[in-house]
Amino acid sequence: MKKTILEIYALAVCFLALACFVVLLGFALWNFIGLTAPSFTINQRHYDCHLSDRAYEDCIAMEYLYSRQFNPKPVPQGAALSAARQAAYADLLRSEQRQSLQGLTMQLAMLAIVSIAFLAHWRLARRCRDSAADPARG
Repeated sequence: MKKTILEIYALAVCFLALACFVVLLGFALWNFIGLTAPSFTINQRHYDCHLSDRAYEDCIAMEYLYSRQFNPKPVPQGAALSAARQAAYADLLRSEQRQSLQGLTMQLAMLAIVSIAFLAHWRLARRCRDSAADPARG
């Protein structure tokens, strides 16, 4: 069966669309996990900072060191430190969920576009194949 240039083009676009679809599906799955289990997908360094009050205190100190602030805010102590750590962890989880939702939304939009391109070119390839098989129709 002889293939036309148009059919080869359409099948090449289908192949690339399928490859994009698979990659986007992987990213979308990761963002879905981040949306449903944000404590699993957050950055390890951020996670480690919130494991204990001491770790959180060290991270605050490092943050001030990296920002080169000359008048750092005093680090809370005792119950205030625990409350600040827990509030910061809750904020971190909400931020991770929002970021995952944004990524998932973008990837679903891209999946829709890739699907449309795939279907349009698949139909074009079938039409080329049918017209090559039946010269009276072409």
